Amino acid sequence: MIKNKINLEKKIIQNKFNITKNFIYFLIAPLIIILIGIILLSTIGFNLGTDFTGYSVFKVYANNEPEITDENVNSYDLNDKDDYKEVYNKIVSAIEDQNVKITSYLVSSMDIIGENFIVSNGQAIEVKIQHDTNKIELINEQNNNIYENLVDEFSYQNYDGAISSVDFVNPSSNLTWIISIVSSIIFAFIVAAIYLSLRYNRTASLVMLMQMALDIFLVFALLTICRITINFSLGIIFLSTFIFSLFNIIYVYMKINDIFKSGKYGSLNNNELTNVATKEITYKKMLIYISLIIISIIFAIVSVEGVRQVAISLILALISTFYTSQFILPSFISTFYKAKNLKK
Repeated sequence: MIKNKINLEKKIIQNKFNITKNFIYFLIAPLIIILIGIILLSTIGFNLGTDFTGYSVFKVYANNEPEITDENVNSYDLNDKDDYKEVYNKIVSAIEDQNVKITSYLVSSMDIIGENFIVSNGQAIEVKIQHDTNKIELINEQNNNIYENLVDEFSYQNYDGAISSVDFVNPSSNLTWIISIVSSIIFAFIVAAIYLSLRYNRTASLVMLMQMALDIFLVFALLTICRITINFSLGIIFLSTFIFSLFNIIYVYMKINDIFKSGKYGSLNNNELTNVATKEITYKKMLIYISLIIISIIFAIVSVEGVRQVAISLILALISTFYTSQFILPSFISTFYKAKNLKK
């Protein structure tokens, strides 16, 4: 195992492939992805989640207890697979013509106090739906239609309360929240730029600006292309991409600094130096990235929908930042690298 590790790391370092020389070819794929992302963003936009659009919620009683004896009303046990599916199909039928989509479908409970019956902690389905419009008049109209359709589907005309009202919940994220996230990232960028300029190289802040811009645009283009739902996770994705990108930049500069101190610098030009530095950190960086991707995949498989979307987004961010740091960042650094400004 250790021998294989040493051999792989040695092969990567001794590989004659010139990364910076082939920079233009590696840049083609990200630019195409970003262009497609811009086109999709301009036409259909992000796949915004309920944090940004709001949602409506309602509950439907499943009649798992014998309070309702009407022969026109079916009784369902949501623990039974067939009953669960039948209830789901009825709800889908009730909303299918209203230009909404289900974002959450959960087994729940509800208390009902009606004129002819009382239910305590009865089995129910709680549904959250997302509307295709932000006009409150149209939303109210859709919700009224959905309520009437649900009553018809479940034959609850004589049982007030068996279906809760369809209520709209305003979005929890707004422009102020987005501004605060962007402001935080800008502040973090300024601090990081000052640190890189003082610690390594005065041009490092320019390299960081170019690299982070590329990483962020690439990640958000992929989110748009893959139609990942954007909720509060937007801040997490933004921050994670910033951290991954900064980590890669600092890691390369640390290695360049080590090479420079070792005395090898005298025989290496800028391109050779960044190529060597990139190859020497590739193996350890691969281990870090593979570990993070595996963790993200596990969360994407076993977690609830909201966490799953974040995990998938992080996988895209990890793949993107690894690619750009491996094949594009070296060229950025070699272009602006100044040996006399590097700390000894």
